[in-house]
This record gives sequence, C-alpha cells and structure tokens, in this order.
Amino acid sequence: MKYLGQNKKRRLGAVQVMEQLLRLPRVRAFFAVLILGSTFFGATVAAHALDNFPGATISGSGAISGNTTGATAEIGEPGTFTPINSFWYTYTPATAGTLVVQTCGAAVTSYDTTLAAYTGATLATLVLIQQNDDTAGCATAVNAGYGSRLTLQVTAGTAYRIQLDGYSNAVGTSSLQYAFTPAAINVAVTSATATEGGTNGAFTVVLATVPSATTTITINPDASGQCTFAPTTLTFTTANYNVAQTVTVTAVNDLIAEAATTCTTGAITAAGSNYS
Repeated sequence: MKYLGQNKKRRLGAVQVMEQLLRLPRVRAFFAVLILGSTFFGATVAAHALDNFPGATISGSGAISGNTTGATAEIGEPGTFTPINSFWYTYTPATAGTLVVQTCGAAVTSYDTTLAAYTGATLATLVLIQQNDDTAGCATAVNAGYGSRLTLQVTAGTAYRIQLDGYSNAVGTSSLQYAFTPAAINVAVTSATATEGGTNGAFTVVLATVPSATTTITINPDASGQCTFAPTTLTFTTANYNVAQTVTVTAVNDLIAEAATTCTTGAITAAGSNYS
C-alpha cells in the first residue's frame, strides 16, 4: 500500500502540480510575470487587416472605420509624417474622375491624422502624388482642423495607394471617407431650333470634374451634313473646367426647300488629361 501511495503522488495531474508550485512565493511571482507578459505581448502585436501594404481594397463611395493603435511601419514604407503608425487602402477606378478622401468628423476620428496618396505596385516603387496633414473645416475630436483631405484627379485602371497615419505618432479611431465623381462631359441644349438663313441653335459643354491637365474637347461634324458647329474645339483648364462654353449650331443653307430635319453632332471627344 505504501508503494501505491507513492505512485499516486508521482502521477499528480498538471493542474495539481501547478497548484503546488504556486504555493511557493518565488515560483508564484515567476508565473505572474509570465502570464502578464503574454497578455501584453498579444496586445502590442495584434494584427491589423489594414496595417500591411496594399491594405484594404475600396471602391465607389463610402467609409471604412478602424483603430490604428498597434499599427506599425513596414520595411521600406515611406513616412511622409514620421513616425509611422499607418493603415493602407487601395482604390482603382474603372473610369476617370475625381476621388476625394478624408478623415473628417469629430465623432468618428479621435486623433490628428495625416493622409498621403501614391501610385506604384510595391513599397519600393511608390511615387507620392499628394499629401495632407491639416485641413480647415475638417474636424477630429482633438481639433476643428486636424482632419486630413486629399482631392485626386484619377485615371481609369490606375491603382491609387492611400496611406492613413497620425501626426507625431498619434493613433486612435478613424473613419476614412471616400467619394468618387466620374469624369463626364456635360452637354445641355440651350436652343433646339436652327433655320436655313435664319436663327441658330446652340448647346453648352462643361466638364463635371477638375481635369488633371488642360483638356481639349472636339465637336465632330454632323454625319447628315445638315448643320455646322462653331467652334469645333473647346479648351478647359483647372481654372475654367466648370464654366460652360457655348457651341453655335447653324443650319446649312442649301437653297433647297425641305421639311424639318434633325441634325446631331458626331462624337464629342476629349484629349490631354484624365478625360482622354
């Protein structure tokens, strides 16, 4: 029976062994440090889906929330406003247009943010195209102007890499809002009737968004030959893109009596910018 009793002592379970060890002051202190260390380690290296380049894929218009606490820099990552506690997002528009990205909103963004936009497939090949720290009227919880905003003239099929960071190591909750407006040539008829040897018709042309460069719009001729258009080219810049320009429609006076006919332009095309 003595032998069996000793054998039972040798076969104590792991939990019982732990309980006996923890009765010793030094051992108990060691395990306490070990347990606390594990908890701390897990919190500081918690993985973020947005932490690593190229980050989250976003499209259309919307918003995405997150918390940059614990976010870290990658090897080779650019630091526009160092040190780096960044999140990454990738936006690839299907058509040309204007992309606005911002962190505004005191109720949804808690810290002093920064934004930067790049093109490039890898961290090593990134090219900075725009950056912003503070924007007047774009509030966060810490200041009425500590939010960030980028306004990008984007082209179809290009991947734009958006880096969200904090100024001077700031971290916290954020809401990245993004809104895309397609590049469009807006045409409005202002006078729908033109008569031979008489009145002229007219329409206006204006761009929907800021072009990335000076843009030339070409009004191609009417296939029927019934009308002419003047001017046949229009120039828009970043300064006048939203000012409508008028095209006059003249009915060709061929001295032949005929019923009312309809004439339309050929294709209206753009060249020289993201509108191309």
